[in-house]
Amino acid sequence: QHSGAEKIDGAGNDGNNARRLVGQSQRVAQSQLPLVMDQGQAIGIGERLLLDAWVMRETVDFALPPARLALEPADEVLLQTNGRTRRLRLTQIDDGPSRQMQSVATDPSIYERLVGPARIGTASSGTNVVQTGRASVTFLDLPLLSGTENAYAPHVAAFAKPWPGEVAIYKSATDANYTRDSGLTTPAILGVTTNDFACGPLWRWDTVNVLHVRLFDGTLGAQDDLAVLGGANALALENADGEWEVLQFQSAALTGTNTWSLSRLLRGQAGTEGAIRDVVAAGARIVVLNKAVQQLALSADNYALPFHYLYGPVGKPLSDPAYQTLTKQFSGIGLRPYAPVHLCASLQENGDVQLSWIRRGRIGADAWAQSEIPLGEENESYAIDILNGDSVVRTLSAASPLVLYTAADQATDFGAPPADISFTVSQISAAFGRGASARKTCHVR
Repeated sequence: QHSGAEKIDGAGNDGNNARRLVGQSQRVAQSQLPLVMDQGQAIGIGERLLLDAWVMRETVDFALPPARLALEPADEVLLQTNGRTRRLRLTQIDDGPSRQMQSVATDPSIYERLVGPARIGTASSGTNVVQTGRASVTFLDLPLLSGTENAYAPHVAAFAKPWPGEVAIYKSATDANYTRDSGLTTPAILGVTTNDFACGPLWRWDTVNVLHVRLFDGTLGAQDDLAVLGGANALALENADGEWEVLQFQSAALTGTNTWSLSRLLRGQAGTEGAIRDVVAAGARIVVLNKAVQQLALSADNYALPFHYLYGPVGKPLSDPAYQTLTKQFSGIGLRPYAPVHLCASLQENGDVQLSWIRRGRIGADAWAQSEIPLGEENESYAIDILNGDSVVRTLSAASPLVLYTAADQATDFGAPPADISFTVSQISAAFGRGASARKTCHVR
């Protein structure tokens, strides 16, 4: 039998003690460690060392045939003897004509977390004594990324160092009576761009532009082309208007402390090509789109309403300075239809101009074997704006990917049929309204 006391001495205090209440042994296990912790954690460590010594007071030596080469020190084995099964941890193995095993008793219970009582007025048991400050929280109105999200719900990401364990998000219609919306338990990879970032080609590899970023913390890594085409290495880049471009990178090179150069890019992913306008100046926010980025718990009937958001580390009162407030109103970008592509205009024999395009789908449209991609909306409907410069002179509607712009309407709008026609096309969603638009100028005469 073994009993005794484990004493952990900390600088500037009189130490904390743990003692077994059974047995007669006076053996003492003592450790002196340069640690700062609360009383509950210190007593828990003492209890763990005592439990370790108590369980391992039994030792067993035995031999096994040479064929049992797979066993190594620290492995656990079950030994059946005298009608009793014992769990043993191997401590030493001597190889010879037979394998001589030395072991001690063990038990799964010694791996359980132990925390002692905390002193009144100190941090609660098991808490981290490191004080956390304000978290950096980013709200993002993003399109559907995997297709399994709530299309109307915005995303949110948080970072703090040290990480508080969880960042809580509260919301309210007014700046009072906040209710909990969601909680973030994993720090996101956030950062900013360090150089201006120019426009690039869509829907094919951009091998010219390089995105230079500085991360607050975390790492990035290269992926092969197939993995990127399957959705890997995605991040969101905010432009000057607050819109987010979703892009992907194949290559990532560490260029300094927390600074990276990302190249071989896929731009304007998930229907965000409209966010690529001009040059994004250095200092723009980026968010790596991984599992740390979560959705808010907004419902389908209130996602577009303005709310006050209060966020901060769990464990602190909402009145603590670590909590911050922000008012946000989202648009439900995940509901927005993608802009059509391949806009064309062809002159008919009677002077009419047929305008046509190909629609894109935001839901289930990636399978190559499909003869036609899913509609993704309640009905197929389009709005077509005829432009004179940047002014809309006529709006047409269509229920299929083509419409006639008659010669009579051309004469009314321009005085005579024009040689060039500029127009935009938007698919219409019953839930969102007009989706992203595509623009084209076509020579027809």
